[in-house]
Amino acid sequence: MKNIFFRVGDFFRKVGRALRTAWQIVFPGPLAWKGAAWGLLIGSVLFWVVLFLFGISPASSKLAHAGLILSLILASGLGAFLLTGLFSWFSTWHKFFRWSFWVAVIMVGATLFFQSSPGVILPAGIAVVILISGFLGAGVYTLLRGGWGQLSTARRVVLIAGLVFGLGLFGSSGWWLMQEGVPGPQSVNAARTNIESVTLLDRLDPSLPGSYKVLTTTYGSGKDLHRPEYADQVGIISRSVDGTPFLQGWEGLAGWYLRNYWGFDLESLPLNGRVWYPEGEGPFPLVLVVHGNHMQDDFSDPGYDYLGELLASRGMIVVSVDENFINAAWTNLFDGKETSNQNDARGWLLLEHLRLWKLWNNEPDQLFYKKVDWDHLALIGHSRGGEAVAEAAHFNRLPNYPDNAYIRFNYNYPIQAVIAIAPVDDQYNPGGWETPLEDVNYMVIQGSMDGDLTSFDGMGQYNRVHFNDGGENFKAAVYVHGANHGQYNTTWGRSDMGEGFRSALLNREPILPVDQQEKTAEVFISAFLEAALHEDRDYLQVFRDWRSGRAWLPDTIYLTRYADADFIPVATFEEDLNVITGTLEGTETKAFNIDEWSEAIMRGKWDQSMSTSAVRIGWDARGESVGAGYAIELPKEGFNNLDENSYLVFSMADSGEDPNPEKADDYPDESNANGIDWTVELRSGKEISRVPLSEVMLLQARLDVQIDKAAFMSDLAPGEAVFQTLYIPLSAFTSANPQFDPTEVDTIRFNFDKSRFGFIWLDEIGFWNSEN
Repeated sequence: MKNIFFRVGDFFRKVGRALRTAWQIVFPGPLAWKGAAWGLLIGSVLFWVVLFLFGISPASSKLAHAGLILSLILASGLGAFLLTGLFSWFSTWHKFFRWSFWVAVIMVGATLFFQSSPGVILPAGIAVVILISGFLGAGVYTLLRGGWGQLSTARRVVLIAGLVFGLGLFGSSGWWLMQEGVPGPQSVNAARTNIESVTLLDRLDPSLPGSYKVLTTTYGSGKDLHRPEYADQVGIISRSVDGTPFLQGWEGLAGWYLRNYWGFDLESLPLNGRVWYPEGEGPFPLVLVVHGNHMQDDFSDPGYDYLGELLASRGMIVVSVDENFINAAWTNLFDGKETSNQNDARGWLLLEHLRLWKLWNNEPDQLFYKKVDWDHLALIGHSRGGEAVAEAAHFNRLPNYPDNAYIRFNYNYPIQAVIAIAPVDDQYNPGGWETPLEDVNYMVIQGSMDGDLTSFDGMGQYNRVHFNDGGENFKAAVYVHGANHGQYNTTWGRSDMGEGFRSALLNREPILPVDQQEKTAEVFISAFLEAALHEDRDYLQVFRDWRSGRAWLPDTIYLTRYADADFIPVATFEEDLNVITGTLEGTETKAFNIDEWSEAIMRGKWDQSMSTSAVRIGWDARGESVGAGYAIELPKEGFNNLDENSYLVFSMADSGEDPNPEKADDYPDESNANGIDWTVELRSGKEISRVPLSEVMLLQARLDVQIDKAAFMSDLAPGEAVFQTLYIPLSAFTSANPQFDPTEVDTIRFNFDKSRFGFIWLDEIGFWNSEN
């Protein structure tokens, strides 16, 4: 026994001696320490220079960041001396290397902090830059100082290995950053199951140019310091407005820079715009388009030329409004007040542009005298501009500014349509309230690959648009699989996070080609405006079922919602916390063999409220037949205004969850990837009629995406529940059962008898009369 212990002890002593010998071989010598230190200094500075100078296009921002580089180098040096003294356990490291290490940590960390979302990429990025710079610096410096001849064979192997590792890490990291990305999760288009049975809309493609010749001009102060189209080449001189009640942050260093860069202050904001208009007498509807936040010296207002040309050719005057002076600048690094909580200012400026156009429309000596159909006005906004158009529509009907009642409004313009492109929501809350809209036509469009607004935030505003009885207003929502944030503006492009390091981390591979994404905007926006401004309501069918316009649209997945003032609500789940009651008085809901049943506020990826409550239903019949169902029993008097031309309407969404996750491993072959199916049942007295979803449209499985190149870079869910509104004609139920009487419907029931499991949301259940 002693012999065994002796042998074991001897073995570990030999291992220890071998490890000490190996450590002595790989432990850096004086030249390697010094070279690694210089490598860290040079590498961290180059990292900053490349990211901030070559990743920022406007010259003014480059000059500003050049000054910031020098400031950061000085701050890093001082900070490194302090940290070197504080952390004594690094005493075994070469002194110069210790200081260089902390310089690199501070510089690279600060660079990544400002250029990317803080998270796992911050420590990972610091580690990669330090490893590359350290290994390459140690190897190159040793070779340049003639240290190769002094090295033993073993140390030469270590030096070569270090160089190979550093070069390999540098090359692979650079290659990874330059790649477009990976395909990401793949989704099956569930709506294609019976797409050929859907009748194509008998209308011309709304994305095709119309019959009008398009003319262009600009209007502005005539004094712009950077853009001749608003300076000496401006078509029409416009007045300025005082924005001091709505904007802040133009004080101190930031204010000095902004005033000198733009040549004006908050008291004299210019009203600048690019105009596309039809040749002809008119009058024509007027459409204002406004951009969102971007670097202010990388001008955003030219980016909607494709919409301006299209809509003007179809008989509309289109203005791309310049609000670049409200956008982000390098000064945001210090405070950020100049771009925070200012979507009210963006909306107010739009109303001031409308005031200007009303004046021009009434003045005989103006180019646009009597050219504007003043009863048909529309607002389109992108990103923060998407919230701004909602604020403008809300302010338009208010007598006073909600945040300061001493500021009086006097607008009341006939705004007929509001369109939001990938909008934010709740950045500005008037008086602390989420912005409501009433009796206005509203549309929102968003892409699943949006790298900026990674959640469909605009659905909150959609759900806060309400109609009074007897009106003719409508609202629509479109979710485009594969569309990103920036390609709706031609100057923003495929990178949703600017031109810096963060853009290199975005997964751009699954994003739609730019021409296809612009096509989606042209089809849906033009169709919506044809209905709202030219009153051709047949185009609204493309929102009730996008497949009716499939000949116009790129091949991808679309989720659409539609509602109007003729919707007859049965269960909207907004009335109370009682899961048994419905919206229609006397309505009762029941569930049968359901695993999960609750009513809850719908939330997005960021856990933000979507301003609607809905019912959550989960069922699981894997391995058994349970006959799960959800029923809504209507009041005994029923509906006396329904007939075969009426529709059953409801909104549905896949939560992407499993009601019994522990069962998933037992049934690996069962999936809802191709869509979720169930039977919709209507009862009329003793008569029952059933229509499976598969005969109309399957529920689309949740659309999961990978926004970043590596999935671990984000802690957000890969997808979120997005509603699809389904319109089922009551004629389908009379076809299934000729004895069924649509005028006497007393029960709506969803029988979950097709897909064996599912976890879904249901909302806005009711009826709609097509003849209205």
